[in-house]
Amino acid sequence: MIMKIINSDELIKVFNYNAFEIFDGAIDHRDFLKYILPLFCLKHYSCINKDDDLFYNLYNYKDESNLSCRVDESLKILSEKNECLRGVFNHISYDNIKFGNGENKNSILSKLLSIIDDPFFFPHNGDDDKLIKICDSLLIDTDFYTPKCVSSLLSKLIVVDGVNSFYDPACGSGSILVECANQLHELDSENEGYELYGQEIMRDTWSIAKMNLFVHGEYNSYIEIGNTITEPKFLDSHTSLKKFDAIVSVPPFSISNWGHETALNDQFNRFDRGIPSRTKGDYAFILHMIKSLSNTGSMAIVVPHGVLFRMGSEGDIRKSLINDNILDAVIGLPEKMFNNTVIPVAILIFKKNKKNKNVIFIDSSNDFKLNKNKNEIDSKSLDKIIETYFDREVIDWYSHVSDVNEIINNDYNLNISRYVNKLIEEKKVNLHSLYEDRIILKNTLDNLEFKMSDMIKTFK
Repeated sequence: MIMKIINSDELIKVFNYNAFEIFDGAIDHRDFLKYILPLFCLKHYSCINKDDDLFYNLYNYKDESNLSCRVDESLKILSEKNECLRGVFNHISYDNIKFGNGENKNSILSKLLSIIDDPFFFPHNGDDDKLIKICDSLLIDTDFYTPKCVSSLLSKLIVVDGVNSFYDPACGSGSILVECANQLHELDSENEGYELYGQEIMRDTWSIAKMNLFVHGEYNSYIEIGNTITEPKFLDSHTSLKKFDAIVSVPPFSISNWGHETALNDQFNRFDRGIPSRTKGDYAFILHMIKSLSNTGSMAIVVPHGVLFRMGSEGDIRKSLINDNILDAVIGLPEKMFNNTVIPVAILIFKKNKKNKNVIFIDSSNDFKLNKNKNEIDSKSLDKIIETYFDREVIDWYSHVSDVNEIINNDYNLNISRYVNKLIEEKKVNLHSLYEDRIILKNTLDNLEFKMSDMIKTFK
C-alpha cells in the first residue's frame, strides 16, 4: 500500500500513523512529541555530518538489550556538540517506564529507529526535507502551534531587507521564528548572519521549540525558558532589555496571571505608558515587545479584539501608542483559526521611526477556507493582505487608511468596523415563490386549526 503513495501529505500521514501505533496507545500526543523529536534531531545531525554518524551508529545497536541507555548517551553527546540543544534532553530519558519494561521497551525503541531510518520516508542522501515536513505535521494539533498561514503572514508583514535579529517573547513551538527565517532566505538566500531569539514559559514546550529549530537547521537560535513579563531573559544590562530588529508573536490571549505586581515596580520601565489590566495581560506583552524594539524596528502581534476597544488603563495605553505614532496597522483575521480558541483575532503592527502619520485598517475576517474544523487564510487572501498593507491601498469594504484625527474622533477605539464598512449583500426576493410559500403555510395552519377544533370537541 505504501508504495502506491505519491502525495507527500499522504506519506506524512502514513509515517505519523505508523510511528504512533508503535506505542500502542501507551502515551498521549505531547509525550509522543517528547520522544520522537529527539530521534529526529539525531537523524538530522547525521544527515548533515556524515563523518559523525550518531544516528546510524545507534541504529546498528537497535537489537541490543541496552538500547535505551545507548539512546540517552547519544543524546547527551548531541547536546554537547550543539550549543543550541544544551539542556534540552536533561528531562528526557528512553530508559523510562513509559516505554514499558525490558524487551517491550527495547522493541518500541527499535521500531522507532527502524521507521526513522526507512529510506522511503527519509532518504539516505542527506536530504532531510521530508524530515522537516513530518516534524511540522506533528506540531499542527498542539495548543502551542501557530497555524502555518498565520506564521507566514506575520513573517511577510515584518521581515524586510536589513533585518537580522528576530524575537518571539511567547515562542511556543518556534514555528513563527522558523517562518521568519524562511522569509529572510527568500529575500536573501545567502544571508547566514541573522539570529533567532525566543522565550517560552513551559519547559516541555521550550524543549520542543529548540528541537524544532534544530531540525529546521536554525542553529543561530537562542531559546530561553521563563516568564517573559516577570523574568525576561534577553538583556543588555540590569535595567535594559536587548533590542531586536523584528519582533513577532502570538502570546496567550487575555491571561489573568501575567505578573501585575511585577509591573508596578518594573526595573525595565516597560509600563511607563500605563499598567495593563490586572485580569488581562495582552497589553503587558505589547509594551514588553515595544520596549524590546530597536530604534528602527517593527513588530507584529496577534491579539483578541478586546485589545482594540477596552477602556480603563488599556484605553490610556492605546491612546499613548497612537499619539506617539507607533501603531501602523490593524488587520482583522477570521475566527476559528487557532486550536485553543474560536474567537476572531487581529494583527497589530507597530513601528519605530515611522515615516507616515496614519494607520491602515484591513478587514480580512471573511477571507478564509474551511479545513476540517478550522478556518485558514488561503494564499490569494494572504497576498491581498500583504499588498494592501505595503501599498497603503484603500479598497471599498476591505481597507481604510485613517489619520490620527479620525482615530481621536472615535475616542481611540480601534474597532475595525468603525473604519471599514461591511459589505452587506442584498438578496433578491422571488415574489412568486414567496406567494407560493405563503399559501402552503396558510394551508398548514388551517389544517392545524381544524385538528385542534376536533380535539377540543372530544373534551366537551
